[in-house]
Amino acid sequence: MPKKRALIQGARSASDKMKPADDPIGTALRRLHDDVVAEPLPDEFLRLLGEIDRKITRQTGEE
Repeated sequence: MPKKRALIQGARSASDKMKPADDPIGTALRRLHDDVVAEPLPDEFLRLLGEIDRKITRQTGEE
């Protein structure tokens, strides 16, 4: 067991030293997230959101 524990601790210390820019998976995920957030909402989605808002307004009596 001591060898296994040493391997785990070695892996942790190596990952602790890693900077976010050195992590290719994290970098790719951030890039993907940024691309998705930058996409415009489809017209159909905006229409559905408008319908929901109108229904909520009618139900609550707000205008």
